[in-house]
Amino acid sequence: MHISELKIDGYKNCREKSIISLNPGLNILVGENTSGKTTIIDAIRMILRDSEQGYVIGDDFYKSFDKEE
Repeated sequence: MHISELKIDGYKNCREKSIISLNPGLNILVGENTSGKTTIIDAIRMILRDSEQGYVIGDDFYKSFDKEE
């Protein structure tokens, strides 16, 4: 299973409706500073987050391998 399309409307700095198509496998976001790359990643992270944990802005995908969770 993969996310094939992401529709963003009124989220963070996406004032106009944006539709981003994604392919299976690796997708790369390229653009100038403040073009919305982080907004796309944050939108994906928000919809994939477990609802019990909630969405916290500011954390990232980094996981320390020397600590047990």
